[in-house]
Amino acid sequence: MKKGIKIAVSALVVVALAFALFGCGAAKNAAKDTVEENYITDSGYGYSYQNYADYDSPEGAEAAYESNSKSSETKPAEKTKTEIPETNRKLVRDAQLDVETKEFDSFIASVEKKAAGLGGYIEKSEIDGNGYYSSYFRSATITVRVPEDKFDDFIGVISETANIRSKSVSVRDITSDYIDTESRIRALEAEQTALLDILKKAKNVTETLEIYNRLSEVNAQLDRYKSTLKSYDNMVSYSKVVLDISEVEKITEKEQEGFFAEIRRRLSDNLYSISQGFRSFGIWLISSLPYIIIIAAIGAAVVLVIKKAVKKRRAKKAAKKQSSETEQ
Repeated sequence: MKKGIKIAVSALVVVALAFALFGCGAAKNAAKDTVEENYITDSGYGYSYQNYADYDSPEGAEAAYESNSKSSETKPAEKTKTEIPETNRKLVRDAQLDVETKEFDSFIASVEKKAAGLGGYIEKSEIDGNGYYSSYFRSATITVRVPEDKFDDFIGVISETANIRSKSVSVRDITSDYIDTESRIRALEAEQTALLDILKKAKNVTETLEIYNRLSEVNAQLDRYKSTLKSYDNMVSYSKVVLDISEVEKITEKEQEGFFAEIRRRLSDNLYSISQGFRSFGIWLISSLPYIIIIAAIGAAVVLVIKKAVKKRRAKKAAKKQSSETEQ
């Protein structure tokens, strides 16, 4: 009887999954009469159950199981392909922007304000260069989520308030993954309902525990797939824009330059680089004066000691030479 119950549970699970995947409206009533569906279950086996009443006896259950095993070896499952309308496709849009600005703090504040104004939010923010020993110019990486229909508006605002040196936009189609996840959720919910019905008819503790164990597995899978579906919905509804922000003193030219204009610009850039080099050296020299004074003082003391030692040695040498000459 125990073996018959196990096979009966498997039969209902498979029937429930078949109804969810193929959209049989009368599946729940037909499960007790005749079901002639063939597909692949999560464990990899395909069955075509006929006459659920056969499972009322161990002999009938065993015969039906053997019949289903043979059919699963000879008739593999077939997946139906469904044409998906363009309007129902699940598209994920992402953008990567390399931005430079002279007004670093105000630009960061404007990004946060504009994202909130469009109904979006800051997903992640990293700012580098605020430390005492950090370099003069700062940088930041900000990940923004904005509603999909405000994607272009947000990028337009960024281009107006800062210079975009490079822009990369990508579109990913996750329709197949989305539909597959939905199908799995429907199948698991149908299996959950079937198991709950069987649980009411369990005759002993062993059968009850077996059904509870399977229910636990189904509930865990349902939670996982529902979480995945929620993540997909968020990715589709809110586009991701990653901003790599650099603080600069001079904005990179955008327009195409002529021959002499480019010469002037490059000459100006080189002079600017030289002036910045002298500026950096001057800042380093002045800021390092305490160390330089200490090092100079130590160096002077060492030189004096060495000179004194040399002078003393020379005096000894001269006195010795004079003494030898006197004796002669």
